[in-house]
Amino acid sequence: MFLKNTIIGAGLLLSFFTKSPEHQFHSSITQIDYNAQTKHFEISIRTFSDDLEKGVGKAAHLPDFRIDRHAQANALTESYVRKCFVFKEKNKILPFQFVGKEIENEVTWIYLEVPARHCDRLQLDCRFLTDVFGDQKNIVNVQCAKDNKKSYLFDIEKTSIQ
Repeated sequence: MFLKNTIIGAGLLLSFFTKSPEHQFHSSITQIDYNAQTKHFEISIRTFSDDLEKGVGKAAHLPDFRIDRHAQANALTESYVRKCFVFKEKNKILPFQFVGKEIENEVTWIYLEVPARHCDRLQLDCRFLTDVFGDQKNIVNVQCAKDNKKSYLFDIEKTSIQ
């Protein structure tokens, strides 16, 4: 299982660095770091901009949505992310703050913050872009402390961790 996840992860990482108008992988990488001082998860989501545009456009009924041109891009992106990511602690939904987004070539970074009392109690539902792409893979890396790192692979069939 570890080898399979490593190979998939390497392929997904390679796909992020390949410049091509059409990519073969539909993937995202999410990094979740727990800040013990502020008691917040600091989250960054990295995804292909064109994939995100399709997801946001579908949800907002805007087939020509462009993340870099639409006046309501931040609000529409936030709304979509709220539908796709649900953070919980002891089955209680944690509210999150949409910090913003950055566009970098063909990639969009999305930033969130989630207040949480404990890192090791994080539960996550992740359906990011699985409503658009049947082959969507979402890698989520969670780091609670320097020596406490875990990685999860979400897809259309596996959408949550407890």
